[in-house]
Amino acid sequence: MKDYIIIVRMATLCLIFFHPLDLLAEPNPDTGPGCGLGKQVWSNYPKYKSIAPQMMMASTNVTGSYWFAIASGTSGCTNDGYMMAEHKAIGFVTANLENISQELAQGHGEHLTSLAELLGIHNTRHDSTFALWQDRYSDWFRNNPPSPEVLILALREP
Repeated sequence: MKDYIIIVRMATLCLIFFHPLDLLAEPNPDTGPGCGLGKQVWSNYPKYKSIAPQMMMASTNVTGSYWFAIASGTSGCTNDGYMMAEHKAIGFVTANLENISQELAQGHGEHLTSLAELLGIHNTRHDSTFALWQDRYSDWFRNNPPSPEVLILALREP
């Protein structure tokens, strides 16, 4: 009788954890760090779903590229197109701070034009806005570059 109970329990556990219909289903979706530079770099690693490669993916994504990849839909990331304008601007500044800093000092440039559009500034006001930003540049970048969030707030000031 004991053997029968053990066999029934083992069969039940097998059905719970290894359901036969699961074998017919699609392969398991990737549940690791889903996208970004880390995913692109480490996904060719053998057994990339193991702990070590997933940790390397996650730590590589910490470089800031992950934010940009999600916001822009690059490096294997996708988005549904619904992202608040403020987050788009912050993501753009995060990814392009050096170029934006140079163009703010010059008072013109492609990155500034894109940033102005993300901030909802009409193209007829770009020249006057860029001149104002250029005048304020030394205050914003006096010691160190501001964080993207702080810079966005400063750019929005009248």
